[in-house]
Amino acid sequence: MLSGATVTVSKPLAEYYGNNYYAHSCGSSPYRRDEPAWVAFFGRIADQLVAELAPRSVLDAGCALGLLVEALRDRGVEAWGLDFSPYAIDQVRADIRPFCWVGSITRDLNRDYDLITCIEVLEHLPADDADVAIGNLTSHTDQMLFSSTSDDYREPTHLNVQPPDYWAGLFARHGFYRDVDFEAPYVAPHAVLFRRQHGAPIATIRAYERRCAQLARENRELRAAQLAAPEGVQESLPRVAPADPEAASETERRLLAAIVGAGRMIAPPGTPRRRVLRHVVGRFVDALDRVYVRVRRRGVGRAPMPEASSAGAGAVTSGPAGKVDGPELSAPARVMALLWAGPSIGQARPALE
Repeated sequence: MLSGATVTVSKPLAEYYGNNYYAHSCGSSPYRRDEPAWVAFFGRIADQLVAELAPRSVLDAGCALGLLVEALRDRGVEAWGLDFSPYAIDQVRADIRPFCWVGSITRDLNRDYDLITCIEVLEHLPADDADVAIGNLTSHTDQMLFSSTSDDYREPTHLNVQPPDYWAGLFARHGFYRDVDFEAPYVAPHAVLFRRQHGAPIATIRAYERRCAQLARENRELRAAQLAAPEGVQESLPRVAPADPEAASETERRLLAAIVGAGRMIAPPGTPRRRVLRHVVGRFVDALDRVYVRVRRRGVGRAPMPEASSAGAGAVTSGPAGKVDGPELSAPARVMALLWAGPSIGQARPALE
């Protein structure tokens, strides 16, 4: 029995993917060509693929509106796309339309590609078709950038939601194994680059063992640090405590130190894991900053958001004397606000990044 979930459908799949689907089923923003968020998203993917993999030819399997195809072609890469939704292909930019066509990724292709991308597509196919698609696509490339959600069961068009090891097993049948040194958080946290392994997979086995050993060591060190708290936290305080001792309470300084210390142990500087942590923390802090600003504007909180003073980038002013009426923000919220805009901006936030 599969550990994921499969469902059946009662009409041709292409009929599900019209205007209503792209307007309401693809996240918080409608999936349209004129939506800046989607254009920027695929632009970032194209930039990273060009910088990290430098493919000369790319096929985007399940290209939808062709946004990745156009982003790659705008950057000088020969890119093509196919999708089984006639509606989606009709939305492709006019000058890119000759390079995109209506078709099925289960049907044989007429050429090979340096790279095939398949981003959040296979969960939309029945399990048998997804297996056939992987066999077809892997026969026309030596590397495939792949992502498929493992936990979004609520979307009605997700017919085959599976955990990562399920997909890894299907790729392995065709001689493709995960490149554990390649991470693509700019696509999705679960995005994987599968590469064809020729001959005995000695290098792949060594890479897996190296990553497993690293993760085991990180887990041991993190567990040891947790068992040693609060001594371990106290030892790290001088490195990360705010310059102004009045800017945060003792609890906040402890939390700040713990956050930075945990970040260093979970994702050591210079590792691929560090890049993922920086991306996640950056987005979280940005969101919290917006909430903190709104709270401040409503006059709720123990003190106003720290602001830079004329003394320089590292200095802050405490705002008007006295407290603002209203309930206090939680200590974690104030700590994250300090990471973003407090007196430790020159010390604590870079440590996280």
